[in-house]
Amino acid sequence: MIKLPEHISSPQDLTALILEVREYARWYEHETIRRRSGTTSPSTQPVLSPTTATLLRAISGGISLQPKQLEEVIATLLQYKKTSPVITLTLAAP
Repeated sequence: MIKLPEHISSPQDLTALILEVREYARWYEHETIRRRSGTTSPSTQPVLSPTTATLLRAISGGISLQPKQLEEVIATLLQYKKTSPVITLTLAAP
């Protein structure tokens, strides 16, 4: 079970987190393929927000994440997005 950072408070925050983790997973997969193929020029790692970096560090436990683990993180975050409660306020006047 993934513990979301405390300052993820809206669906937009969660969506941004999911997008960043997906971007990182894509980069990580490509970088792994580059290393296996013997390419010496590394690609530039995507810039991650402090929230995403903290989440990935907490999940990894100090060891390198595997692509399957990143997929599980994304699936869990998407499940949170589907099941999290949302409050909508409608004001009578602007």
